[in-house]
Amino acid sequence: VRVMCPAPPPPSPPATPVVATPAGPWSVGDRVEARWKSDHGGWYRGSITHVNSDGTYAVQFDDGDFEPSEPLDWMMKELPLKVDDLVDGKWKRSSSSWYSGKITQLNSDGT
Repeated sequence: VRVMCPAPPPPSPPATPVVATPAGPWSVGDRVEARWKSDHGGWYRGSITHVNSDGTYAVQFDDGDFEPSEPLDWMMKELPLKVDDLVDGKWKRSSSSWYSGKITQLNSDGT
């Protein structure tokens, strides 16, 4: 799923700043949205599988793709999906086409 236009978030208290560690702000297992190098700007969900010594991260994308050296500036914290978010998604019977839609319900299994 690619978030195209997130619904406005509810008001929340001020966030505490992220403190970078020597390895950066991400750890193995963290959920992120990252750009796929061949998609010219698409953001995809995945998990950090390794923190590399050069400051990049190995990302296992949810769709099965893998990037062994994702730069920090091509990643952001995974955004939670909310009802009324406008998204593009792949229909389970079509592996190559994206379809526009709107989140109408959040299921307990994460779908």
